[in-house]
Amino acid sequence: FLSNYLENRFQQVILDNYVSTAQQIVSGVPQGSVLGPLLFLLYTFDLTNVITKCNVQFFADDTQLYHHFATDKSDEALTIINDDLSNINNYAINHNLRLKVILLYTKKKREHLKSSMRTNIDGQLFPFVTTAKN
Repeated sequence: FLSNYLENRFQQVILDNYVSTAQQIVSGVPQGSVLGPLLFLLYTFDLTNVITKCNVQFFADDTQLYHHFATDKSDEALTIINDDLSNINNYAINHNLRLKVILLYTKKKREHLKSSMRTNIDGQLFPFVTTAKN
């Protein structure tokens, strides 16, 4: 059943009167499918093994890291967060996954962070945001 669901799939784009050539899909699950989130969770089940310092929460294809820290421990907290982000990035590369990183700090914590203290993956800096959608 699963191989029929995942293999030999094609997609094409229809825009106005134009129809693109069908292209074979070599990875992933159909978007909007009922099984998609479950299969993703099964595929990434061992992701928790590489998140060693932060708390984590999963929902469908979203993974959220949490790390609470005192404002005077922001240097240490950023090291902890960056370490786990690096581990997740390596995991994603090894599993052909793409990351979209959004970081959320409370206003109080953000005010205490120095502008030079930024979270990153392989040197790519991430902006501070004040809201996130769960």
